[in-house]
Amino acid sequence: MSWCGVLDGGGTKTQVALAARDGKVRIGPVRAGCNAQDNPAWEGTLRAALADLAGAESAVLGLPGYGEVATLDTAADTVVAQCRPGDLVVNDVALALRAAYPVGGGVLLLAGTGSMAMAEGNAGIVRTGGWGNTFGDEGSAFDIGRRALSLASREIDGWASSTGFAGRLSEAIGVGEGHFALLAWTVEAAHPRSAVAGVARVVDGLAQAGEHVAIGLLRDAAEDLATLAETAARRAGLSDWGWTAGGSVFASETVLGAVTERIGPPEARRTSPLAGGLAWAAERAGWDIDDAWRATVARDLDERLKETGPA
Repeated sequence: MSWCGVLDGGGTKTQVALAARDGKVRIGPVRAGCNAQDNPAWEGTLRAALADLAGAESAVLGLPGYGEVATLDTAADTVVAQCRPGDLVVNDVALALRAAYPVGGGVLLLAGTGSMAMAEGNAGIVRTGGWGNTFGDEGSAFDIGRRALSLASREIDGWASSTGFAGRLSEAIGVGEGHFALLAWTVEAAHPRSAVAGVARVVDGLAQAGEHVAIGLLRDAAEDLATLAETAARRAGLSDWGWTAGGSVFASETVLGAVTERIGPPEARRTSPLAGGLAWAAERAGWDIDDAWRATVARDLDERLKETGPA
């Protein structure tokens, strides 16, 4: 039986799926993350996941951070060449974009711990944002958390107007007593980046309770996210475009509402990255697939994932 495959890699988990010409699907085990930028064990995970694609005549490999750091791209390309030469390697967000918009024409706007927008149009696939939390990731959970903590620290020090926001934020986070309690909470966190990003959920809770400073922070984030989407669409050569959302920040009604005010409501995701990647791999293999095949694959994939847990 002929198979095509997809690898959907991420910072925390990696999984593969294979599809046959009749639409039958099988999936590999959920493995650890394979981001070469922050995971020393990425290579072992990637090799194991590539082995899960045994038997696939064609595969599309979505790797986190691919296309960003040349030395790491070279290392990943070397592993792929040794294990599965000829497979297409793309950034994992490009994989998600192809799943959302199989023939282009739209923008995928992501806002989780980090943020970025990716679009495909007449000018090809372009990306805006995703520069990391040191000097980018505008509108992300980390950015919201960092801005909230910055405002709180200024208020505590007395060089920003006292609104009570610092106290309400500190109480909601659950920090201890003392002038530098927020600093101690951040420094003592097991994973500071995740801790700061988690503050975004606290800010959203305060916004829901009517805290005007929190609402302002979220609306500022929404403006940045809308700008990311608009810039990606413009650079891709799109004039009439839709967008789809991804990431935890869009769980905030304040953020989603403000972005919608600016660029319209998001469209429903057409298919999952795994299902979209399988169709992409089948096309590269020269298979004659149609909407019925895509639907069969998506349905069988959902069933397999229910048996093992979400990808």
